Amino acid sequence: MAVHQKGRASENLTGKGVVFKGKNSFVEVLYELEVFENILVDSASVKQMVTGKIRAANKVDKNILWGTGKLTLHLQDKRMLDFFCVNFDPECDITSDTGFYS
Repeated sequence: MAVHQKGRASENLTGKGVVFKGKNSFVEVLYELEVFENILVDSASVKQMVTGKIRAANKVDKNILWGTGKLTLHLQDKRMLDFFCVNFDPECDITSDTGFYS
């Protein structure tokens, strides 16, 4: 996924949340996210792109295997974000072009 015309983030979010895999709680996490509005990704207009890092809040879970499937982050402010982990070791670099929902 090539991001073009990224520009400045419209929102920077940090906090504590919970990652779910389907309907099951997976792990409590700390997140640092950047939200970009109306950008081009692979020549397509994307209304909202979210990128950032997620790491396990508990040191015991720090080496958790994130996997390759779609996960859902439940943010501190009650919004949710579906994402894919694009790199993990042990932090998870995330990307999502679906935007937040509640």
